[in-house]
Amino acid sequence: MRTLTIVCLFALLTPFWTGCASTTRAMGLCAATTQHVRLPDQTKPNEDDSKARIYVVRPYNYVGCAVTFRILENRNYIGEIGSGGYLCWETNPGKATLTLDATSAIGGNTWNTDLILRTGTVYYLQAKMGFTDLTLKVLDPEEGKRLLKMCLPPEKK
Repeated sequence: MRTLTIVCLFALLTPFWTGCASTTRAMGLCAATTQHVRLPDQTKPNEDDSKARIYVVRPYNYVGCAVTFRILENRNYIGEIGSGGYLCWETNPGKATLTLDATSAIGGNTWNTDLILRTGTVYYLQAKMGFTDLTLKVLDPEEGKRLLKMCLPPEKK
């Protein structure tokens, strides 16, 4: 009986130790990622060469795993990103303000990042939540690609 209890506890707690986003999401332990704008073809670097591509990644982290962040570009709603997910969209070049919003979860917290987007360029940003704060950090392309591999695409809306 004791062995059975230990095996059951191990099976239930493994997702927390491993940080596996797909397992914890499937178990309903993490918020889902949903995108409300068109998801470009992920097999191409840029679907439209006259636009810039933006990825917002949020690698799995137990802290804030049940919290969903709203992502906006110039006050236009892009989608919601859960722990272990990413959003991707293409947009016109020029000035863009990206907003990370978790007001419903941690008392009015938002974070803005301003970018000057260039035609044909891919941008990677990481959304993070600490115990009391949010950040939306611009990443270099190598780090962005590395973190993207750890994240799941958005669910179809």
